[in-house]
Amino acid sequence: MAHQARLLNKKRVWVYFFACCFLLLQCRQKEQHASLLLPDVNTATVDLQTRQGITYINNQPANARVYQLYTNGDTAFTGVYRSGKADGTFIYWYDNKQLKERRTFDAGKLEGTAEGWWPDGKQKFIYHFANDAFEGNVKEWSASGSIYRDMNYQKGQEEGSEKMWYGNGKLRSNYIIHDGHRVGLLGTKNCVNVSDSIFK
Repeated sequence: MAHQARLLNKKRVWVYFFACCFLLLQCRQKEQHASLLLPDVNTATVDLQTRQGITYINNQPANARVYQLYTNGDTAFTGVYRSGKADGTFIYWYDNKQLKERRTFDAGKLEGTAEGWWPDGKQKFIYHFANDAFEGNVKEWSASGSIYRDMNYQKGQEEGSEKMWYGNGKLRSNYIIHDGHRVGLLGTKNCVNVSDSIFK
């Protein structure tokens, strides 16, 4: 009897598991289908304005897949607006067809990883967002490829190791934020005060 009860419980778990998977797939398909139903709008052909966080097309909250073209016909950017808010992935290109930026929004708020590149294809930045605030590691590089910013965030606030460099590659600042308190100073190296290194 106990063996049958365990088998019945295992079957129920599998049924629930497959039911949940099926529902998730259905929701995802509906979301993709809803995106396909949005009209494609070239921003050059409409009055596109953003006021108080809402984007309007011809004075109506935007509900469209928008795009912009360069004069040669190549795509400059694409994105989706729902109820006037950016929703989904926005992708930007340089006029040389090189990818420029990729950012993802959820109901107007930045989410996930945002990346940027210089016109020659070198990485420009990698940001991580949660609920429209920096979350995790943030890095930026100069056009020459040298890193000049390596910061860490938690809920939009600096937390952890924070470093910045000058254009020549020398360390500009090196500090740690722990529970809102900074250890180390701006303009220091290895947590040594600048005045200590100047007057010795």
